[in-house]
Amino acid sequence: MLTPRPLGPVPEDTRILGHALLDENNLYRKIGDEYAELVKDEDFASMYSKTGQPGYSPARLSIVIVLQAMEHLSDRVAVGMVRTRIDWKYALHLPLEDDGFDASVLSEFRSRLLSHQAERKFFDALLEKLKEKGMLKGRGLQRTDALTIVAAARELNRLEVVMATMRLAIVSLVECDHKWVKENLPTSLLETYSEWVESERLVRDKGPGGKAETERLLRKTGREGLDLLRRVKAETAPAELRQLEAIGTLEQVWKQQYLEVEDEEGQSLIVLHTKESRQAGQVNRELISTPHDVEARYGEKRGKGSTGYKLHLTEMAGEDEPAIITDLDVVGGQHYDGAALEGIHGRLKERQLLPEEHLVDGGYVSGEAIAESASREVKLVGPVRGAKQFTEASEQVKAVASEKRNAELNPETRGEERVAGSGESGSERSCLGVEQFHLDFERQVAICPAGNAANRWRLEQRRDRGVGGAGQAVIMIEWGQAKCRNCPKAPLSLLQPPRGRRVKISPHYPEIAARRAQQQEGEFWRKYRRRAGIEATLSTVVRGHGGRRTPYRGQGKTRGHYLRVATAINLKRAIAWEAGQKPKRERVIKMKKILGMEQATRKGWARGAKAKA
Repeated sequence: MLTPRPLGPVPEDTRILGHALLDENNLYRKIGDEYAELVKDEDFASMYSKTGQPGYSPARLSIVIVLQAMEHLSDRVAVGMVRTRIDWKYALHLPLEDDGFDASVLSEFRSRLLSHQAERKFFDALLEKLKEKGMLKGRGLQRTDALTIVAAARELNRLEVVMATMRLAIVSLVECDHKWVKENLPTSLLETYSEWVESERLVRDKGPGGKAETERLLRKTGREGLDLLRRVKAETAPAELRQLEAIGTLEQVWKQQYLEVEDEEGQSLIVLHTKESRQAGQVNRELISTPHDVEARYGEKRGKGSTGYKLHLTEMAGEDEPAIITDLDVVGGQHYDGAALEGIHGRLKERQLLPEEHLVDGGYVSGEAIAESASREVKLVGPVRGAKQFTEASEQVKAVASEKRNAELNPETRGEERVAGSGESGSERSCLGVEQFHLDFERQVAICPAGNAANRWRLEQRRDRGVGGAGQAVIMIEWGQAKCRNCPKAPLSLLQPPRGRRVKISPHYPEIAARRAQQQEGEFWRKYRRRAGIEATLSTVVRGHGGRRTPYRGQGKTRGHYLRVATAINLKRAIAWEAGQKPKRERVIKMKKILGMEQATRKGWARGAKAKA
């Protein structure tokens, strides 16, 4: 039950001691004086029952969990700070003798916020306050970047995934109806999956024998899991067992890891999924990496892979304004960065903070992203890959490597310049770049460098990529075999065996070509330099708040945690900006300061030092 009460002024005893001990620009004193009443208890009324025991003030708890994120504290330590820290009491408007509350209240409050989708309430309220103060304005310059977040669960291999999923399903069944488990499940099954699974203890051989043993255990676990699902789904089984989350996870993992087939005699067999069979069955899009956090996904960045999430963070990027975080979202680790732009722009529009120019790195930029951002009245500023020439030998290697690239890479620009296919490894004939073809998108006409018009121009859906690539629209342009047979520019791959040239490009190639032309100008890169500042914010999240690994399991809880971290960073930056503590845009090393050479560039360093001497 909630009995709304105003926070009221800072109690007299706390105010006197706070003013005596805390500087007027102290962070916690400023929070207590100007930011403590951003939200009111009435804003959370829908989250509480109208009957029952009175609850602790949700408005005050909102401040507590932000201060907790600010100092990167556990629940027990945070509650201890509420009891003992004078600056915390000042920020929370609590009297000195207040003894706080139990640590479990914080966990319950976060769960309420998550279940009622109210995690952004305090974050949004702070942004509104900063707009009133004139520190935030729409139609300016903003920047976005992504941070890889490691899940709060250890990495599992394939055998550990299926066995851990099986164990959690059985544990869930026991907790729900232990009598049914005793009567319907064999004792051997309970003994096998009663303990935590580690594949190194089950398979000690690292050679071919170990591989065979691993496959045997995978098939055995598959059969036992399928049998368990059949027992749970039987009409005689209690209906509540089928509603268990762990059973749903078991069913989903089995669809992703196993394939049920029939042998020659019509008997049902269970076999392991391969990469090809997953793609054919379209079960590789949301592959569960660990049953301990079913929303975490495996992703790669710069050749390093991890299971977890991606944090997309957006902040102000103007020269004469604080770098206030204006939007934050958490998505699965496998997602392509550019897919987040629509949600980012939508939330910024709701807050009336939609930028005029949006700085992003190449992972967000594609022809489609540029066009869609323009339709939302946002100019997306970021580089795309330049067109390159490829020899057929390098083409063959890169074609194989591209299949293994993570889906976060741009699904439109990757592979668009490779228009000829692979040839013999010893050939040094150059493949032609798209820029060498004349393309008329209005009339759907394409002319190759040899002057031959294409026989066919059609729009189709991409099927050769994983998450982020499959389903993307692509234009397929084809020349007939007769036009390419005697062409001096045709690579050997079109002659042996004889076939026509095929060019695969994005429907938004004109936007990509225009952006490549802009990248040849110095003005583009001078503006793009402002994007680098967001790296400092990501570093603050990681180094100052332990943001590389989430302390929670689940996408919703993880998003709520990083929203509180962003709120804490915004409070610190806004209060520092009001106090006149503006960050220096360029760092000057100590040696230059001592020598009085703050303005010296790297090129003029030697000349400047010589003149000083």
